[in-house]
Amino acid sequence: MPSTLGIVSSAITKYMKSVIVLNGDQSPIINSAGKSLNVVGNTSISTTTVKYGSGSIYFNGSGDYITSSDSDFKLNEDFTIEAWVYMLDGQANLTLINTQPHPTLGISLNRGDSRRTTIWIGNGSGWLGGGSPVITSSTSLSLNQWHHVALERYQNNLTLYHNGDNVGSSTILPSGFNGDVVIGAGRVGATILEFFKGYMDDFRITKGGAVYKNSFSGSLPTGPISVIYIPYF
Repeated sequence: MPSTLGIVSSAITKYMKSVIVLNGDQSPIINSAGKSLNVVGNTSISTTTVKYGSGSIYFNGSGDYITSSDSDFKLNEDFTIEAWVYMLDGQANLTLINTQPHPTLGISLNRGDSRRTTIWIGNGSGWLGGGSPVITSSTSLSLNQWHHVALERYQNNLTLYHNGDNVGSSTILPSGFNGDVVIGAGRVGATILEFFKGYMDDFRITKGGAVYKNSFSGSLPTGPISVIYIPYF
């Protein structure tokens, strides 16, 4: 069980902690969890299209993305990746997150202009699932509207959520993370592609535990998210 009471540092064996938190409330864009970011293109703060707080992050779909690299991003345990997304018209295959050039995990929105979300899983040297997504969402997401998207690994299962509803799962788990993360674009080798077009708010990656564990449509975040940091014994 997690505990924050009577902590003895020598007894702490692991943490449930956020490693990336992007609220979109500050310019320049910062990671509230402390890890450095590389903001590419014209990726910027919008104060006109916002889910919570005072701003969101706008990606123009033609060269905007964010990268970060840290050993803390090796998601070889339970984790939650989540964000509020607002997809704009006119572009398919919008990447939420990708770990190329070492393929381990990719979340693609509006795949093939179907409004479906697909999950791609690899082992660090190639994609698993026969080159197909291991999860394709059972429901679609409309454009020009805020939606909460979350992917969790919990008890050796991957589960995809749309607005808190379970829309697909898999027992194929990612491995071979090298700590490189791209937000808002895909990558094949040195080529950046499949850019996200729209707005993201409250993007968060938490590792060492799953935030939701089950469907949570009745308890979606109702305000800006924060950094999670819980030591375990």
